Amino acid sequence: GILLDVPCSGSGTWGRNPQHLRFFNEDKLNFYSDLQQQIISGTVPFLSEGSVLFYVTCSVYSKENEEQVQFMQDKLGLEFKEQKYLGQANSDTLFIAVLGRK
Repeated sequence: GILLDVPCSGSGTWGRNPQHLRFFNEDKLNFYSDLQQQIISGTVPFLSEGSVLFYVTCSVYSKENEEQVQFMQDKLGLEFKEQKYLGQANSDTLFIAVLGRK
């Protein structure tokens, strides 16, 4: 399998780093989303049949999480297995999705 911890907005860490929110805008979100798709597209060909891809961000934005999972299913033919947000009160939020090659 492959663990893909992609660059992201870091929005899941803003609870302890709120200064980053002040300088964030939609252009940066689009930049990270596009970069993630480039990385995903370049990585998936190395995923063996029957293997799984673990996709991880420290973002709370669906554009970096659920929409990327949908991209992997629709455009790259991966099979969805599960996804979830991880975190507790006063901690960072992480997103993880598990997809497999059919």
